Amino acid sequence: MGCCEALALLSARYYTTVYPRSWNINVSSSKKHGKRTSSVEAVDDNKCNSGLLTTALSVLTASPVSLDLSCQQWLIQLSGNLLSGLAMQYVYLADYSTAADDAPKQLWAVLKDKQLSSCAELLLLHVIRILNIFVHILDEVSPSVPTLKPSLPSLPSAPSLSPMKRKPGTTPAADPGRTKDKEEKSSEDKKMTSSARGATVGTFSNIPHYMRIYDIICKGVKKYEITLDSMASEKFVSLLRVTLETLSQLLEVGTLHETGRIAEEILSYLRSTVVVEPTATIKCVQQLLKSLFGTNISAQWDEYDEQPTPQSASCANSDGFYSACFQTPYRQFTDFVSSSNTRSHNKDYVQTWMNNLRRKTERKMSSFKGFNRGADKTSLAAYIRLFEPMVIKALKQYTVTSDVQLQCRVLLLLSQLVQLRVNYCLLDSDQIFIGFVLKQFEFIEEGQILQAEDLIPRIFYFLVHLSYEKHHSKCIIGIPKIIQLCDGLMASGQSPVSHCIPALVPIVEDVFLVRGSSSTTSFDLKELDTQREVVMSMLLRLVEYHQVLELLSVVLNECRDNEERWRRWSLQVVDTLFPLLSQGRVRLESRAAQHSLQRVLSSVSPGVLRPVDSLLNVLFSQTPQLDSPTIAMERWLGMVLAVLLLLISQGKEEVVLGRLEELAPSLPLSRILQAPCEKCDPLDATNTVSTLNQLPPEHIMARFLLQVVGLVSSHIHSAVHSSLTKHSCYYLQEQLSHFLLYCIYMFESGSYCRVATAVIQMLQSDEEAADVMISIEQMNTLLLALAPKCPLLTFQWCYLLTLVNFSDQIFWAKVLCTQSCDLILQQGTTEKQSCGPSPCVNMEVVRKGGTILFCDYVSENMNNAEQLTWLLVNHIEEIVALSTEPPVQELIAAVHRNPAASGLLVQAVAARCHKSRQPGFVCRVLRCLEGVHPSQSGALLILLIPRLLGYPQLAPARLAGTLACRRAELLLTLPPAEVTAQLSEADLKKLMDLLLTSALSKRHSGLMSLLNKLAAQCYSMAAVEPNPVHAFHPSEIHSISIDKTWFLAQVTARCSQVGVETAQLLSKLDYDQIAYILNCKEFNPLNMLYCFKLGTQLTLQNASSQTQTEQESALYRASRELLLQQIANIRALMPKPHQVYYPQGREMTVKETKYSNHLDQLFTDRTFRRAVFRTAPAVTCYLQSLGMLSAQTVPQQSWDDIVKFGILCLEAVHWLLRTGHSDTPKPWYLHVGLCCADEILREPNICSVISQTNHASWVASGASSLTAIVKLLLEPLPCLSETGLENALIDPDRMCAAHACYQMAALVMWLQKNMLKTCNAPKFLTKPIKSLIVSLSRLPLVNSYVATPPDVWRQGWAAELGGPSHTLVPALPVDYLQDIDILQQLIFRITMLGWTSRQQFEETWMAFLSVLKPNSLELCAPEEMAVMVHASSLAVQAITALLIQTLMMPIPGNPNCSHLIHQPREKTLPHTNEKLRAIHELFCWSVMSGHTLELQHVYKRRSIERILSAHRYGYSQVSLEYLWTATRSYDLKLPLSVSCLEREQCLTASGLDLHSCLHFLLDLYSQWTLPQSGTPLQLISEAMRSILAISDLFTEKAQFQWMLSTCLELGKHHPVEDEILHQYLVLGACKAAAVLGPDMSVFERVCKLVENSLRSSYLPARIAGLHGVMYLLQATSSKTQAHHMQSTGASGSDEMFHIQPVAVEYIQKHIDTTSSGNSGSEEHQLIMWGLVFFLLENLEEKMTDTEVAPAVLQLALNLVTAHNLSPSIHLALLQGLERLVVTGSVGGKVAEQVTKIAVERMKHPSPAIATPALQLLLSCMYTERCGAKCDDPELLLQAMERTSALFDRIKKGYPFEVELVCGVLPNLLNDFFPPSEIMTKVIGEFLSSQQPHPRLLAAVVFQIFECACEQSQLPLLQDWVVLSVANFTQCSPVGMASWCLTCFFISASTNQWLRALFPHVQSRIGRCESEDRKLLCIAAVDFYHQLRDDEQKTKFQSAFQTAAAQPVFADLVSCLH
Repeated sequence: MGCCEALALLSARYYTTVYPRSWNINVSSSKKHGKRTSSVEAVDDNKCNSGLLTTALSVLTASPVSLDLSCQQWLIQLSGNLLSGLAMQYVYLADYSTAADDAPKQLWAVLKDKQLSSCAELLLLHVIRILNIFVHILDEVSPSVPTLKPSLPSLPSAPSLSPMKRKPGTTPAADPGRTKDKEEKSSEDKKMTSSARGATVGTFSNIPHYMRIYDIICKGVKKYEITLDSMASEKFVSLLRVTLETLSQLLEVGTLHETGRIAEEILSYLRSTVVVEPTATIKCVQQLLKSLFGTNISAQWDEYDEQPTPQSASCANSDGFYSACFQTPYRQFTDFVSSSNTRSHNKDYVQTWMNNLRRKTERKMSSFKGFNRGADKTSLAAYIRLFEPMVIKALKQYTVTSDVQLQCRVLLLLSQLVQLRVNYCLLDSDQIFIGFVLKQFEFIEEGQILQAEDLIPRIFYFLVHLSYEKHHSKCIIGIPKIIQLCDGLMASGQSPVSHCIPALVPIVEDVFLVRGSSSTTSFDLKELDTQREVVMSMLLRLVEYHQVLELLSVVLNECRDNEERWRRWSLQVVDTLFPLLSQGRVRLESRAAQHSLQRVLSSVSPGVLRPVDSLLNVLFSQTPQLDSPTIAMERWLGMVLAVLLLLISQGKEEVVLGRLEELAPSLPLSRILQAPCEKCDPLDATNTVSTLNQLPPEHIMARFLLQVVGLVSSHIHSAVHSSLTKHSCYYLQEQLSHFLLYCIYMFESGSYCRVATAVIQMLQSDEEAADVMISIEQMNTLLLALAPKCPLLTFQWCYLLTLVNFSDQIFWAKVLCTQSCDLILQQGTTEKQSCGPSPCVNMEVVRKGGTILFCDYVSENMNNAEQLTWLLVNHIEEIVALSTEPPVQELIAAVHRNPAASGLLVQAVAARCHKSRQPGFVCRVLRCLEGVHPSQSGALLILLIPRLLGYPQLAPARLAGTLACRRAELLLTLPPAEVTAQLSEADLKKLMDLLLTSALSKRHSGLMSLLNKLAAQCYSMAAVEPNPVHAFHPSEIHSISIDKTWFLAQVTARCSQVGVETAQLLSKLDYDQIAYILNCKEFNPLNMLYCFKLGTQLTLQNASSQTQTEQESALYRASRELLLQQIANIRALMPKPHQVYYPQGREMTVKETKYSNHLDQLFTDRTFRRAVFRTAPAVTCYLQSLGMLSAQTVPQQSWDDIVKFGILCLEAVHWLLRTGHSDTPKPWYLHVGLCCADEILREPNICSVISQTNHASWVASGASSLTAIVKLLLEPLPCLSETGLENALIDPDRMCAAHACYQMAALVMWLQKNMLKTCNAPKFLTKPIKSLIVSLSRLPLVNSYVATPPDVWRQGWAAELGGPSHTLVPALPVDYLQDIDILQQLIFRITMLGWTSRQQFEETWMAFLSVLKPNSLELCAPEEMAVMVHASSLAVQAITALLIQTLMMPIPGNPNCSHLIHQPREKTLPHTNEKLRAIHELFCWSVMSGHTLELQHVYKRRSIERILSAHRYGYSQVSLEYLWTATRSYDLKLPLSVSCLEREQCLTASGLDLHSCLHFLLDLYSQWTLPQSGTPLQLISEAMRSILAISDLFTEKAQFQWMLSTCLELGKHHPVEDEILHQYLVLGACKAAAVLGPDMSVFERVCKLVENSLRSSYLPARIAGLHGVMYLLQATSSKTQAHHMQSTGASGSDEMFHIQPVAVEYIQKHIDTTSSGNSGSEEHQLIMWGLVFFLLENLEEKMTDTEVAPAVLQLALNLVTAHNLSPSIHLALLQGLERLVVTGSVGGKVAEQVTKIAVERMKHPSPAIATPALQLLLSCMYTERCGAKCDDPELLLQAMERTSALFDRIKKGYPFEVELVCGVLPNLLNDFFPPSEIMTKVIGEFLSSQQPHPRLLAAVVFQIFECACEQSQLPLLQDWVVLSVANFTQCSPVGMASWCLTCFFISASTNQWLRALFPHVQSRIGRCESEDRKLLCIAAVDFYHQLRDDEQKTKFQSAFQTAAAQPVFADLVSCLH
């Protein structure tokens, strides 16, 4: 609601029609670019951005949120405003050229957009229905469906009844043909309208949403009627007002086609609303009238001028500071000046920013002239009769009200009717109303009517329209009388602005613009001329007001056709206006006034202003003094602006200066240009005057311009620094800005060259500038002082100074805020506080603008080396930051054209730009260096390679490398002498050594190669190899023996490289060899992460392939031992004994300080820090692997080390955040450290170590570090009371433990306040932090204190804490738990933390039981009773949650490391298809390793409805099989639930007496649920929820029997309308009935409950009913029912099948709507599909007699390809279909269709859809293969087609998808195809030029070759490779060709150790270094020696000899010889 209110208020303040871009409602169309399109094209091209409008309408018409009347009002207002903005865009785009021929047939066709049209229609319907609701309430009518009635009443045919004034000489019988046509047309219109209005549009009684609104408004009105508060009706009336306003907006854009059908209905509503809200109602009536008669905006828009706006060429690229602040204003002013001549001859001149208001006036005039345009009025005459009652009411309202706004609305309505040629005499035959209006003038003239400025123009518009006699029966009023009334207002003494001028506007428009075209006789014209002269004289008397100036400009523009009149009136205006301007009497203190003055001066006849003497006399009139008021300064500067603009645009410099020279003696120049004279020598002033008069005219003008700037800036400076006047000079600042722009144009355009030269001379001559009023230094000081307040003025002044070559370094140093530094040249002193970047935004704007301007000045004066050097040395950082600005770009280009200057720039960048390391800034630095002069290439390389080549971010580093390569290539083209001059041999050697030592040579191998060439070419230096140790010589190849020793050496040499390849290499070795390499000094500990992952996978594979227990892989064993040893080594380095590391919130002790400092030193050591953070990922992976490997546990001797390492990780993260260390990317460090600590503290065995009493400091340090991490990363923690811990906090021995309790309590309170959610923080941080809080809070040292609600201490509980550390809190008193807040805090803590022992479980159980006191509720007051019921409900919820935690495995009561048992209802799949199981295990392992998606094994999958809530407790948490096992309701033929048996073992080990708890609860609930118990309904509902949940814990059939009888009894006594309770009863009864197998009578009652539940409109009740049906169906499934019924002895087995038709019927009714993309509840959809798939799998034979099964199955197949399906429903459908395929429930054509869908879905771009489809495809293919012959050709062909889909996904998928596909693809290919069949396809894909992932496909090729070798097809492979070698050698690039050849040679090799090296070769894709060449030669020689045919060997050699031009292949030829 807050959003709705905010948006509504914003739309009311910032109109959508004025700010369309801000509201995202811009429409791009070809017409906006100056070309017309047809309406069809417009519909296609225009895009409607109506998202917010659509959302608002959906909330408005359907959401419960809109039932609040305030929200309803805001939404209606917002929707109306948004629709107005969109409609204005589309109406503007509409093409009216074909409007007459092509009348719109669709509703709202004028909007040209279907979506917007539907929105408009929906909003109109809603508004009319809301109006109808108000009408029913106001008229006290009950809602009912109205009967049909004709749209219009039958009208008499007598012509006299029509209020439309007929034209003379026309009668109804004048044209029989036309009359007949019109009658036919009228009858057709009536039929069409009648059919369209068959039912009332505003009917709402049949819509529940609107009936609820009706009820709410009714209650509001009734409350309003009985209250005395006058404001009680505001909500009611304001909603009605907004509704009417929105209806008015809709009618403004609607046409006859939309409004004609509902006009009568709207008017009938308005007759009722006019009593409550007359103003808005009358406005609505007027808008309806305009809409019907085509005078609203949609019909008038084409009257507007649409001439295109000229745009300069530079307008396209207008981004940037310089463009916005300088170029755009200058360009607009230039356009205005250049179009001045055109304007004087063309009335419709181009719109610019200076004449925007005049355009509005002209539009108004043209609209007035064409107001009668529209449809044929005679065809709409019938509508006029509809308005008659409303018009009469309006006239009466006018005479009885004092509301001026209402009177204005009535007058507008009457004016509208009169313009439509309605005969006014029929409306006011006795002229009572007109008499009342004229009588009002007496009160107006006496000032007795408020808001007269609103009422007067409406009256005069009305009178002017009445003055046309031809429209009325008799003359009512004439223009002379109207002028007389206006004259009376002028003479009344009232303010002209509010009284006389508003009256003149309608008169001027009529007399000057309208009547000239309508008057025909000479008498009329003569009378009109007289009236015009009278009005003109009235205007000239008020010429000081800008509103009159506006009217005068309109009058002068209109009379241009009459040259004599135009000149005469222009002369009158000038003669009247100029003296007032000279005296400062024209009111020019606003922007509108300035524009009006400029328009009137541009409208006068040009001859009147020639010569320019009058303008100069006005310009050089008396200047105000420095202490003059602001208003006097504004008027004077406004006059200067207007006159100067005329001189600039219409005068030439020679003419103006010539006239000024002649007029100079007569001008008061001393008062304008001279400083105040000394009072002691007044006679000397005459001499000064003569001196000034003798100055050249250009000097006079120059002095005048500067003095204007000085005078005004001095005044502004005084005003802005005064607390009284700082807000009063905003407009004066705007005026000065315009004046500076004028001066800039004068100087830059060259139009006033002499004046510019004079200014330059003044600035350079001290004598000439000494006698001015304000010197240039004073002006500079003033404008610099204005920078914090008026930055635009400051840098406009700077711009002006650059034009006149002002280069004072002291001034520019202040503007640019130059920092003090050692400079090459001397600079002026700068104040310390003004140096460098300023915290003031305005000062930064000035500094930025000043830098750009000074760069512009320096680029124009490159000869001044001093200024250039000063700028580059001091401001190179600013130049780089602004390098995208055009002037700065020009400066950089000019600098680089000069060798010395370019070198200086490189030096400046090297010296000053090294501080900022932001990637964007570095990229800009590099772009500035791109054009460095060729002679500075050496210096550029010296800068780039050490500084920028090793930048951490990739983009800047690549840019730097590219630039360095280009410069190195340039040096290679120069003579050696020039190269050595730029780059010495020592420098080059230093650069090359730097590249080698910093490991940059690998990343920038191209640059290294170029430098080697440069060294050899110019310095005769030997080439430097990146790895000289690995330098390759072909002669070595023959001495290499490829065996285990060689392979071990290869692995050892590469163990420092991080990646999965290292682990793959190690996996090929034995344990001893792996251990040897892992203990190497070069081994990178980060590789242990990959070793554990691969080792775990290998261990699981060993377990699956053997029948005995899992055999630990050598890699896993060696990695574990190394990891534990490394952890022990790290612990040995830590200081002893352990202390708290930087405790938070208290002072450190001496020991803690020493320990913290020592640990800081260790963390500062990069080796130690890297050891910690590189070991942490391996520890995390190792502990996670323990959950997958059941036989693996952490050795007990390492528990201490691992726990200590976990605390160390927290301390390390704390150190990182505290010190702000940024050696490497910090997020990775944080994530690794937190995850490792979390995984360690969640491991139960390891946590037992930290729970020991002697490790309190470990807990305290972990708590302190975690507290600091949360504070530094997320937000401050809440403050808690230290009550209870006071004694421990002052005891030095117990202080750390007590403080740990306090900190953990604060962290838990923080989690509770945030509801376990932290905003604005990434999940990779918040998830481990939450888990760490839980783990630490469960430790015995702090657990009892943390679990205690903090509010207990605040309420004064003084408990004595026990335990060794005095942190053990005793049991909480029962009385405190009656407090709701305390109870909620306790529930939160127990639910989140669980319990740690049997004692804690029992204490918590008893505490919650103590809250339950239902028997004492009857004796309580109602308020107390509500509180106690709430407390009891919370206690029931808490008890239920406590018991449900016993369902957790493997540790009940530990939510942090356990999960709730979930046994799906589906039967476990048999392991008959081993290859299907194997491929799914491989697939799921790849998915889990990628950490991208969560997909389950098809053999271990949850129930479908659990997709949304996999880890939450739900209805179908356990299956019926689980419950039968728990209650021992089974025989030996039924399978037992393994989960149930494992849980029973865990409960037995924990010692919990769960049976007693359940027994007690059931007894309690039995008492509550008795009919006579009087238990509140809320408690009964809560009890039923609890029974339903704890029924999963039942172990006896008697408990289910009790549950069944209780549910049935409650269902019998409680009404069905109580749907909340009944949803639990239905599910409970079904669950119990399914377990027990009841008799027929009980089953009928259960069935009836289910049917009622499924018919309910309450969705949760239907969901519960579906879950109940699922339990019953589990009991009736064909595979289990018979056995169970026999064991239970039930006799109703056949009757149990009767529940199936109920389920089928529900599916038929709801499956389509439930599965649609827009349905409401995903939970309902999921349980629906769960039911469908369960029926199809288990009860298919029972459904064969119906068409339900194939129909529903087909729906699922169709739905899974829908575009609007949610991801969860899509996943459910795919998994459901997959299970049907795997179980064999579907086959044949259906299975083929499922396979096709899987292939199609794999093409989807989203991995969330394509990956489950891949899993489905695998199941389909393997299931089909299991039941078919392996050598079936048709099956092979189908499999090949489906495999092609996998290869397509490899080309189009994301990298992690490609890894997933390539992980399963080799097994798939080997299982389905012989190698000979598939080899060509795989190799073709691998070698394809469009293959984006050849590295991953190489592994597929390798495994296919391996399979071929195992099947004795090696000769075939060798033949293929030999034949293909020639093609490979021709490929480019060479690196890729050599890599492909190496992969093929190794794949085709029979040497196991060479094949074992393949992962390393695979990782070196595309590289061609010494190592790669060596590997190619080794593999090729090995392959060569395996060839048995000499002819093959010859071909092999010749292929490489042909390509020996490439060095890599030449080496290979040498090796072969």
